[in-house]
Amino acid sequence: MRTLSLLSFFTLLQVFAFAQFKVVAEGPVFDEPESGYAKILQMKNGNTLCLYISQDETIDVTIYDAEHFRKVQKHLEPSLGGRSKGFRINSIFEIAGEAVLFISEINDKQPVLYRIQIDGSTGELKDADRIAEANRYSSRFRSIIPEYRPDSSFFLRKDPDSDYYGLVILHNNDNSADRRAIEVVLYDRMHKVVNKGYYVPPFPRYRFFDYLDMAVMGEEKISIFGYAYDQIADDYKDGQLVMSNLDKGVDHMIANDVPVRDGQIIDSATVKFNPVTKKLLLLGASHFQGNKKDQYAGFLAILDPYTQKAEKEVNIYPEKANARKKELFGQKEVFTGMPQQLLIENDGGFSVVYEELTRSVVTPLNGGTYIYCYLDNAATATFDVTGKELSSSLIPKSQTMRYFEVSSFYLTDRVSLPQKLVKGDQYKSFLYLDGKDKKYVILNDVEENEANIKKGRLTTVRSLSECDGFYYLLEGNSDLPVRSFIFGKPAQDIHNMAIFTVSDYDKDNNIFVTMKVERNGKHKSARVIWIRP
Repeated sequence: MRTLSLLSFFTLLQVFAFAQFKVVAEGPVFDEPESGYAKILQMKNGNTLCLYISQDETIDVTIYDAEHFRKVQKHLEPSLGGRSKGFRINSIFEIAGEAVLFISEINDKQPVLYRIQIDGSTGELKDADRIAEANRYSSRFRSIIPEYRPDSSFFLRKDPDSDYYGLVILHNNDNSADRRAIEVVLYDRMHKVVNKGYYVPPFPRYRFFDYLDMAVMGEEKISIFGYAYDQIADDYKDGQLVMSNLDKGVDHMIANDVPVRDGQIIDSATVKFNPVTKKLLLLGASHFQGNKKDQYAGFLAILDPYTQKAEKEVNIYPEKANARKKELFGQKEVFTGMPQQLLIENDGGFSVVYEELTRSVVTPLNGGTYIYCYLDNAATATFDVTGKELSSSLIPKSQTMRYFEVSSFYLTDRVSLPQKLVKGDQYKSFLYLDGKDKKYVILNDVEENEANIKKGRLTTVRSLSECDGFYYLLEGNSDLPVRSFIFGKPAQDIHNMAIFTVSDYDKDNNIFVTMKVERNGKHKSARVIWIRP
């Protein structure tokens, strides 16, 4: 009995030691923002910068110093167009010690892009410049302009290893690829234009271009990807994946077709430069045409950015996660998740994050149309530098959103975008944390799903009243990782969540920062919290 008691005691100590992340610091309590947009940046100078953008395009800036004390609170009212019927935040980056926001509007039927620079130490507004514009809409588009998404004219990506960033401007509003329709611009850390050019189709028959993504490789190169095509019929496109480079010292762009997913339409993708192999990794989703148009599949292609040639395609379907889902929920329950995020590892390997996403459109007889988004099981997979799968894991979950619509690669876009705050939907989804030594999946969920997973059923998270923050530790060959409370198991009637979609991770110092919310009955309090995984 004595031996058993000691064993139990040490087991409890281990559970306590590893059941939660270590809290480094907590900021003062504040009222939880429930609308607008929010973003957290851990700046290179050690400060933590929290941005809140209201629906009126005002910006509240809160800065915490390197010791996590709140030192600055500013309210900014940048002067933009003033005649807009809506705005979109296209990207937020740290560049040269500043928080730089890119916001687009439609002013007098013309899409316009602004760049707003905020000092990362003082929170002062330094500049608010109009930097780009697309072609004006004709009068026949008048009725849809208020509903138009301004960000579909402007796309930005920053080089993760420098302060160079790229801008793609789609000047036309019909995806046509005529002369000077698609402009690509490279900026340096001082926001000076380093190079610019225009996309030219590799073949004249490709009259249209669906932009997919770009990779910025310092001052040397920007590679953009898109699906170039001609519309043969209403339900058929004759097209091909195309890669086009803007190279240093060259005043024109060079485009080539890339034989990836021949015969299929590639309608979403993300691309990353692998600094170890000097190759590009293109992660995408494609589908067939005709009778098989609903059959989507994920893919990953490895390309040479210098020769513009595809070297190989990698099978990225997470087989182990699929097998585990069938084991838990039944043999007919195939994993249908599509790739959502790509991460490059220090050794040149890579990780892929997947999620099962579906949606339904509801049109009441006496009301407006609304959309339900269903965010179901997720999965992760790691691959070595050659593309060989090392492991894959299933993350069972079930969530429903009504007020926030997600799209392909929304996890990728979240890295450079603020989170929209709307009726609690910002608490849903999940986060893949590529830690310094370990990897995690983090989400809010109900405690009862711990037992439900083993029973082959899940409680769908619709409301948040019973939710807490959990993390899954991804290690070894476990295809169903164990989950734990991220803030420790709470007392009865207490629930600890966080808006994990509003967060940032400093990998060098292994510090994760997010917005924690504590619920005690109907009372809620929020604070910024710094955690060491």
